[in-house]
Amino acid sequence: MSVYLIRRYISALPRHQLFTSRELLHLSSRSSVDNTLSCLVSDGYIFRLARGVYIRRFRLVDCLAPLQLQGVRLVHLKSKLSSRKALGMNFS
Repeated sequence: MSVYLIRRYISALPRHQLFTSRELLHLSSRSSVDNTLSCLVSDGYIFRLARGVYIRRFRLVDCLAPLQLQGVRLVHLKSKLSSRKALGMNFS
């Protein structure tokens, strides 16, 4: 049942909109959401841009240069590091 709800939620999103796994937690448990997203990535229905960040698969995603996708991953990583610094986590 949760697979249907998650897939329906993703289908209702605009084509170019990114979404996160956190947005789906109201539909099911964390493990169920993660397993469903993993299956949808394997099936080619969605594309994983970074950890927890996805986009519905469509022609433009298939044509994006690998460097553009790396840019999305880099922005995600920078925001993750800045949030850790804000929490006072030490990286040394």
